[in-house]
Amino acid sequence: MKQYTWKNEQRKKITIFLLSLIVIIFIVAAIFGEYTKRSFRNDIKNNHFFKDKKIILSTYSQELGCNNDGYAYDGDISSVEDLINISDCVVKIKLIDADKRQKCTTSLLSKVKVLEVYKGKLLKKQNIMLLEFIEPTKNQIMSVNGYNALKEGKEYIVFLKKFKNRNYSIEHNSGEKMDTDSIYAPVSPILGKYPTNNSYKKVKTLEKKRLNQESKPYKYNTVKNYEIFTDSSKVLNKYIYIGNQVYKRYGGK
Repeated sequence: MKQYTWKNEQRKKITIFLLSLIVIIFIVAAIFGEYTKRSFRNDIKNNHFFKDKKIILSTYSQELGCNNDGYAYDGDISSVEDLINISDCVVKIKLIDADKRQKCTTSLLSKVKVLEVYKGKLLKKQNIMLLEFIEPTKNQIMSVNGYNALKEGKEYIVFLKKFKNRNYSIEHNSGEKMDTDSIYAPVSPILGKYPTNNSYKKVKTLEKKRLNQESKPYKYNTVKNYEIFTDSSKVLNKYIYIGNQVYKRYGGK
């Protein structure tokens, strides 16, 4: 009888030990997961992913809006006049607080300073939030429709709409929906943003299979200076053609 009781006590101790071990493992895993998640968010804010030489580039297409939302399809844009007409604001900007970019759903929110106002009610020296159609993830940078992010130290002419796209929600990395009243977005991911110097002319077409990751993908670091990512010579030619018009009209001002 004593032996039976002793064995029961031993089993009970072993069971308690195993249960305690399982609980500890779950707690450690939860803490590590939260730490990793916070580290990733901090890396986004610290601009880490745009500098990581191992990060790959991928692109995907997404319908960002329609004429009812005030946006235009790229096919509807053929000149700088078209861009001006569909824009709420045409301004010269520069990126500020690059390390504090906020990650949202399939996009980034970047703070920019307005340097010049060519159309609209924004004010010179005003800071606004710009929605950028590019998403850094843990292993890759995902470009929506070929958009590339603003660069520190560069100035850009941008054609903007006050953000109101019903088909494209903005969610902060905390999971909370964000107020979009003070957010602006380019009227087109590819045709809505041009550097004030002529670096837009240095863009080249990329290989479709590599952009789609059907073959060896591009490292973002090797193409980061391209203003857009495209495999279409037609798209590239239109981008440069309109870029020349933008540069002639606003460049150097």
